Amino acid sequence: MARRNTRSWPGGYIRTTGDGRPVWYIHRRVGGVRWKKALQVANEEQALVELAAFLKDPKAYCEGVALPAPDEPLLLDAKLVKTYLAHAAAPRSENGRENTRKWMRWKGKLLAWWASVLVDVSGRPLDLRKVQLARHVLPALEPVKAKRHRREALKALYAWLAATGHIRASEDPVARLPVGQGRVAQTQGGKDKRVPREHVLKVIDHLLTKEDSRYGHALAISAATGWHITEVERFVQRGEIIQPVPLALQEPGVEGILSTPHKSGKQHYTKVGRDALLAAKALLDGKRGFSVKWYVETVKAACRELKVPPFSPAWMRHTNATFAVEQKGVSDIDAGKFLGHADGEMVHNVYGVLRTPPKVPTILDAPLPPAPPQPDVAALVEEVRRLREELEELRAGKPKGRRASG
Repeated sequence: MARRNTRSWPGGYIRTTGDGRPVWYIHRRVGGVRWKKALQVANEEQALVELAAFLKDPKAYCEGVALPAPDEPLLLDAKLVKTYLAHAAAPRSENGRENTRKWMRWKGKLLAWWASVLVDVSGRPLDLRKVQLARHVLPALEPVKAKRHRREALKALYAWLAATGHIRASEDPVARLPVGQGRVAQTQGGKDKRVPREHVLKVIDHLLTKEDSRYGHALAISAATGWHITEVERFVQRGEIIQPVPLALQEPGVEGILSTPHKSGKQHYTKVGRDALLAAKALLDGKRGFSVKWYVETVKAACRELKVPPFSPAWMRHTNATFAVEQKGVSDIDAGKFLGHADGEMVHNVYGVLRTPPKVPTILDAPLPPAPPQPDVAALVEEVRRLREELEELRAGKPKGRRASG
């Protein structure tokens, strides 16, 4: 039986994070209103002090995050979105992950889109507790592109609503709606995101000749790790190099380990070779400024100068994932964990087409020609024995069937 990661305390409950750190939550009903807030405390004694402050004035303490009464409609309005995004922008200790400003702006736009489509026939906003998957969500997604991001935004919102007590689990219409996986653009349709190795090396060499060569070093790291561009950016800002490699982690071709903060807040470690290690040292020793926008533009400009098909440094992730699963002996789990996934499910879902087994004959195919008759193994063994005897006699100077001269 799995161990529970929560336990109660007088103010609510304590959740134990994946790294074993306890987080105290106030979760109380006061005056008919439910309140929930994560506390920035190190022990229960400090949590009790915060609880006393909360009980004096819950509304002031929780900064207006009161939950609506069950009989009031729960609308996807500006106030609710603001509260949700404030939670998303909170420290990792409160929401379990670290979100960028870019993420915040993008989610705000997606939620504004959902607010515009989750309406009734007269154009009035729907109560989020009464939204239905088949009646409201799926029809809204049908005519639009970028469905995956829209699904993810709505699922994340409803997950927060359920976690904070705005809704009951049974009122979540998208609980079983899969987010979906990215299109296998590197194998079918769209742009081919597999970049030839010679093109990557050519662009890296070209960028390293520039006065400001940081983006050449960055491309070398992207090509060696398959990191997201934002992971490269975080590496420049807060990354580390582990060298020498610990004895238990040593293997041929590994010269160092690069560490960058993952979007979950945890550290992501990647083994690299000599070239990537030198590029990482050059990046960390140089200026710490790094622009994702200029990184992409610089790489594409270099492609135009070199007259090679333009590519984005983000494509290094697709290129490495595709290359890895094409190799014999590399499992989906190994490829996924190298890229920073918890397991190999994402790699299998997106790149699983490369694991397609060989074709076998079917009834629709023309019959194969009959297999050649199998040789008589016993006769072959006897023939080999006879030939060995003749070879031994020849080496001894006594050819079989002849008399030695006297």
